[in-house]
Amino acid sequence: MIFASEALKVTSSAILVQLLFVPYLTPSTKMGSSWAKQQFSGYSKNRANRYTASQEAQLKAEEIARDILGDIYMRVQTVQIILQIQAPLMDPLEWLPIKHVLDLDEASHNDLARLCWLLSLGAGTA
Repeated sequence: MIFASEALKVTSSAILVQLLFVPYLTPSTKMGSSWAKQQFSGYSKNRANRYTASQEAQLKAEEIARDILGDIYMRVQTVQIILQIQAPLMDPLEWLPIKHVLDLDEASHNDLARLCWLLSLGAGTA
């Protein structure tokens, strides 16, 4: 059981910590890349090239996915996201566990995190 005097000590300690340490943690310059450059001399923006598939590779990947998933699952939101981001780089066999999870769990149709979680648990394997 916490008494009022103990709660006051905890509150006053938290305020004291804020007063003592927060000014030192707050940078004097505005946050942003200039602040990061000041604090981290080796900092540079991520300039990695992103993979962009040719239209032909994208269409071929969508055709493979449609053959495995069927027209119904091609309209599912999570499948649409995977098609946009990853499909041309995927092996056709990678669609099979996705189809299995979509068959088992309707919530994974609209929740990409749930689909990924279920796949990581092995839910897509027979």
